[in-house]
Amino acid sequence: MAKKSLFPLIRKITTSTGAAFLAAVANNGNMFQRHPIQNQHMMFITTNTQSRMPVFEDAACARIAVETLYSIQHFYPYFLFAFVIMPDHCHLLINVPEGGSISKVMGIYKRATTFNVGRGAIWQSRFHLLI
Repeated sequence: MAKKSLFPLIRKITTSTGAAFLAAVANNGNMFQRHPIQNQHMMFITTNTQSRMPVFEDAACARIAVETLYSIQHFYPYFLFAFVIMPDHCHLLINVPEGGSISKVMGIYKRATTFNVGRGAIWQSRFHLLI
């Protein structure tokens, strides 16, 4: 089966939404991270729970979310300047060093928190980023 070219898709994306999305599509049809500009910048991140469930109203779950923030730094280094865990979302102010990926950090944070809380899926699939 012949592989389709992504060139028409790239042209459509860049024409309709700007050149920033050109980095979102890689060769061979693989996706890059959605946040191409990230290293050496402080980032304000917001991530929400699934259907805005107030998972972190439970103090034990909130504590797990906080402990997970610190424990994953050993595997995916980042600088954590500030954070707040709200009942249905959290805010992080972080910096990922060169060679790191905010998408990987957030992915492992969400997976580890979900596993440690033990209530099934608790997060929405994406996060919001401001640089």
